Amino acid sequence: MSLEKIKRAFISWMEEVHGGNPYPRNVYGCLLSIMVESEPASQERIMELTGFSQATISLTIQKIQLLFPVRTIKKVGERKNYYQYDAPDRFALDLTQKRTEVQDLDTGFIIPILEKAMVEVKKVSSLKRFVDYLNNLLLYLNLTHEIRKDNAILFEQAMKDGRLDTKKILKLESLNQRPLSDFLVKLREASNEYESSTLAEESPSSGLKSEYLTGVKSNFNPLYSQVLANQFMVAHAVILEGTTTQEQIEHLTQLPRSTISEILSLIKDRGVVKFTKKEGSRVKYYRPGLLFSNLMLGYFDRTAMYIDRMKNRLSEFVAETRKLRKTDQSMKLLEILESLERAYSFSLVLSHHMKVKMVMRLKEEYDRGFVFI
Repeated sequence: MSLEKIKRAFISWMEEVHGGNPYPRNVYGCLLSIMVESEPASQERIMELTGFSQATISLTIQKIQLLFPVRTIKKVGERKNYYQYDAPDRFALDLTQKRTEVQDLDTGFIIPILEKAMVEVKKVSSLKRFVDYLNNLLLYLNLTHEIRKDNAILFEQAMKDGRLDTKKILKLESLNQRPLSDFLVKLREASNEYESSTLAEESPSSGLKSEYLTGVKSNFNPLYSQVLANQFMVAHAVILEGTTTQEQIEHLTQLPRSTISEILSLIKDRGVVKFTKKEGSRVKYYRPGLLFSNLMLGYFDRTAMYIDRMKNRLSEFVAETRKLRKTDQSMKLLEILESLERAYSFSLVLSHHMKVKMVMRLKEEYDRGFVFI
């Protein structure tokens, strides 16, 4: 495979994996087209590598420059712009930093809604599920952000040293050992008991629920795509309602019916939701397919599967690039690929470490009497 073909295959694959979910479309394609070049890349060159239109590239680069250290360069005597990523070997670190700068969902907008819901629940007791949901969500968001920041320190040190400090890494096997294994059983039992006692035929309508769900879009981490924000809104509408219909989800989220239908089909296939029908009715009633705790902890398992897939494919690109004749272009590409391969290798171990750390922190909250849904 030629250098050009490896570049195009690598860029196409990375865009396919990341474009739209979890990151905005075209960002990875444009960003990596800039990174893999040994010289600053023009929009025309990015078009060659990605197949994107010039208008798409212009808009996407504006987004990229808000998030990553990509500079616009002018060459003497030329009117067109060139683009350069100042330290492409730091891309994995830059991405990690952006994911830890802010939470996945800004808790600042949730807290006032929770405070109002805690007042309203005194009048409408069935809103307790909504209050408990928000309390659980805040806990998971805060703990995830806290653990992710600690993880970023370990990751940056590993990239600098070329190895992980294994003395600081928690082993995934510890989840099968006491006391953590006992806690996970208790957590599932407590969540099951809560779920069976709070699932209603239909939860009362509340402007606070709609205020929360419609606020997700503008309070989602800007690094992520609106596609992912929409999926979050629909899945969590089902979770906080307990039992709901597509019509109610549309009312709560203000998303188009077609978007909701597409997302419900997707998350149903993933086991996040399930549906039933009443006899003689065509209306589908959606319920959570997973306990909230399983959904949140499952994030780490999904992350590990994604990382493993990325690492294996990157190893194939590295092997292909090493076969090429050594030039400035091929060595630049190899440097980037090896850096990413190393980053994903470390990330796989650290994703397991994060899950164990999360379970340990959840156990602390459980021992303090926290109510898990």
